[in-house]
Amino acid sequence: MTHKAHLESLKEALQQKGYQCEMVDKAHPKLEVTLKGGGDTRIWKALLSPTSQKLGLRKESEKAHFLQLFLPFPYGCEAENVQNTARLLLLINKSLPFPAFGLSEVEGVIYYRHVLYCHHNTIPTMLVCTLLGALLLYVDSLSPMIELVSSGQKGLHEVLEEVLKSDFTSS
Repeated sequence: MTHKAHLESLKEALQQKGYQCEMVDKAHPKLEVTLKGGGDTRIWKALLSPTSQKLGLRKESEKAHFLQLFLPFPYGCEAENVQNTARLLLLINKSLPFPAFGLSEVEGVIYYRHVLYCHHNTIPTMLVCTLLGALLLYVDSLSPMIELVSSGQKGLHEVLEEVLKSDFTSS
């Protein structure tokens, strides 16, 4: 089965779950999935890209197949806030079951990137659905905090203090 055929199959499964999906980039097929959050009016678009890599140096070496889930944030990180944003993302990643938040310091791009191994060149559809659901939860709950720090509206310590206070007062 080709990468495009796998993505078409995944697209159908995701649409049945209520996701809006669209194939993009004809040369290297990718599936763009629109995520709709609860309180956020922004449009979040995750790209699902299948890839293959040889496992050995020989010509006849077996290939391993992967699916990359990549979600660029609709806002960036200002240069003077890179250090604090990187620290926040590291703290967040330490507490998540699927940690994959990242930051490109040069471009100021905040993103979520997770790579799945596709055993026998089969995309694990249910796992992809689970990851997209978890990603939507992460975006809804963590994005406001990340944006406050990355834009410089609040400092890292200030945001962390607010989180700790809200956790203790809600108990």
